[in-house]
Amino acid sequence: MTVLVPPARRTPSVRGIKATQPVGAATWGDMARLHNWLKGQPRALIPGLATGPGPGFADTDDLKLGLRFYPSGYHHTRLWTVRATGSGNTDITIGSLSTRTMNPPAPPSGSGLSIPMLEPLEVVEELASLPTGMTAVDVDFRFEVGESDSWDLMDLSCWEIPHPYLRDADGQATSRIVSGQPITADLVSTLRSGAADMLIGHRMLGAWAVPYATGAGSTITTYAASTTSGTFGDLWDFPVPALARNTTQAPGATTEAVYCDVLAWVNSGTAEVRLKGTGGAGGTGSATSITATTPTWVTMEPLEVELEDLSETTGMPSNTFEVVDLQGRVTTATTLYVASAILYEATS
Repeated sequence: MTVLVPPARRTPSVRGIKATQPVGAATWGDMARLHNWLKGQPRALIPGLATGPGPGFADTDDLKLGLRFYPSGYHHTRLWTVRATGSGNTDITIGSLSTRTMNPPAPPSGSGLSIPMLEPLEVVEELASLPTGMTAVDVDFRFEVGESDSWDLMDLSCWEIPHPYLRDADGQATSRIVSGQPITADLVSTLRSGAADMLIGHRMLGAWAVPYATGAGSTITTYAASTTSGTFGDLWDFPVPALARNTTQAPGATTEAVYCDVLAWVNSGTAEVRLKGTGGAGGTGSATSITATTPTWVTMEPLEVELEDLSETTGMPSNTFEVVDLQGRVTTATTLYVASAILYEATS
């Protein structure tokens, strides 16, 4: 069975809720519809990443980007969009989907590049079954640039596409809420689970990726961020703004944890990565060890960042975004490589 997702948010009225008096079926129904609407909202899985302008890809490059995201578990259709500039045709394969050919426009002259002006290649992905909640999904984005052609990836994004229905297990059927009839324990339990679901509206704060392998699967280090220094240094060219949601509104709470998954490896020995905040809470996360000698996804130790303040118009206590950098160092004589990273709110 399925449950209808309302087309618009329903906010239950509290006027009919009074001490010692029963709550009417209309109020319970609106609470159930709000629950269904919240569960039915899609998620930005990859909020947008780019490798260009520069480094460009040319001369039959056949390369892979490693991507990771955490789906909601409620939607079985995804929309991928790709924007690029260049010359000639480029074959693009996302995961196990069919290869598509893209013929991007030439880069505009001058400095007036506007990514929204680039017509995207759109690829719809239909899942055979729903994901198991907030479970990491790894996808390879492969592209092959034609001979004598060049290509710059300006934007790669992925969203869940909303559907008008939820599984019965995820939603609440309003047909069971009838005036004069008791509210059952399982209905109350479902609504409580929705109210306590901190993953509703879960945010992917940022994504970054460069090629880590050839189309045949051979590891490459040409494009990866790297370091041989024994001192922590920034691996990203630009830090990522981060402001944590105030999901619990706990009295006195000023920070919340954010996490980062990295696709990283070393030549040999050991290296470390960590998150560093600037402005806002301005904290430093604990170091996470990297020992794999092939590209491997690792979930880093979290970083406490500034929590939104709902009394502020901007939502930011300091009225400016805290920014987060990915830092790395080696602890033995080796080279640390990082080719992909995502910054996100907690998965539990």
